Amino acid sequence: DKIRLRWYGDSVWPEADCPAYLELKMRRGFEGSKKRVEAKLNTPQPGRLPDSDGLISRKLLYDTLGDFGWDINAPLYPVISISYWRYRFIEVSSGLSLALDCHIRSTVVAAGLGYKEHNLEMEGGVLEIKGRDMELPSSLNPLRILDIDWSRFSKYAACLEAHQQEPGSQSRLLPSGLLDQSE
Repeated sequence: DKIRLRWYGDSVWPEADCPAYLELKMRRGFEGSKKRVEAKLNTPQPGRLPDSDGLISRKLLYDTLGDFGWDINAPLYPVISISYWRYRFIEVSSGLSLALDCHIRSTVVAAGLGYKEHNLEMEGGVLEIKGRDMELPSSLNPLRILDIDWSRFSKYAACLEAHQQEPGSQSRLLPSGLLDQSE
């Protein structure tokens, strides 16, 4: 299960009155679900960290997760902060949604986890395609030349794993998938 606080904008910290969402993502085997609600954030003053309650009040966090039906059996703490640039596209004939995520940066915020390198950035990017079926419309056939490993991908898991590997480790900043073996 993953609890995510998400906001959109150009800033690492949310700006005042920035739309934000509290999300609960759950996976059981191959079945996944996501619950999402708009959330009011505690926006920090420019150049300052949020107050001791964090970006969202603990009461709101626990009440919302309870409303989602999630059993809270331990204290919750932030683990990692991830930001990225997202470019959105729509394939007009099928309505297929495409998103290209790049400049994927992460910082571990949990005490005692990882090597504490500041702002790791993954190489390359992630192409996310959402539609009713797994077949690409003919207009997107040129994407096949990218030789992409078409599978589920978690930016959260990839970034967390990169922070836990020793600095300088080969391929730790590459999204999982196919690697060129010819070199």
